[in-house]
Amino acid sequence: MAVLARSNDDLILDGIVAKIEAHRAADVLVNSAYNFDLERDKTTPWQDLAKPLVVVELESDTGESPEKFTARVRVLCAVPTIDDDSVAVARLYILKEQVRKALLDRDDIDFNQSVGIIGNPNTLKLSWTRIQFDDEKLTDSILIGSWSFEITYNYEPVYPTGIALDSLKITLDGFSAVWTY
Repeated sequence: MAVLARSNDDLILDGIVAKIEAHRAADVLVNSAYNFDLERDKTTPWQDLAKPLVVVELESDTGESPEKFTARVRVLCAVPTIDDDSVAVARLYILKEQVRKALLDRDDIDFNQSVGIIGNPNTLKLSWTRIQFDDEKLTDSILIGSWSFEITYNYEPVYPTGIALDSLKITLDGFSAVWTY
């Protein structure tokens, strides 16, 4: 069966998650209160958020030329208010700083990509924005903000690999058919 390669923007997101995970593990060694959940492309509801959460997602992917693309990445930082708003606000700003420190760390500036895939990773420009939910109940129970940044990367199509399919034979309940390509 043919196998399609994963795109560079997909692999870059994995690299961002891995970098944040490594920093989270180091922070938790200092103080267990610095722990948070980390997900990629969260699609499940936010209502049951019980501890701080970081979500990494691709916001957009724009081609500047056939070989060069710019991925806009968003890293959401969410903290449940639970009982005390002032504690939640403080935890949100600590979480914000944990993520900033991870993203700007000079180690692994290419997010686990081969050197040259990401165009000048030294110029990562982060932008922080607080977010309000449309749902008032969520806004009252979860504080959330996001880091946004762009990563320019080289694109070279990778064609499917594997055994070429020249025919397909299907047998079902005594009936069979063969398709030749």
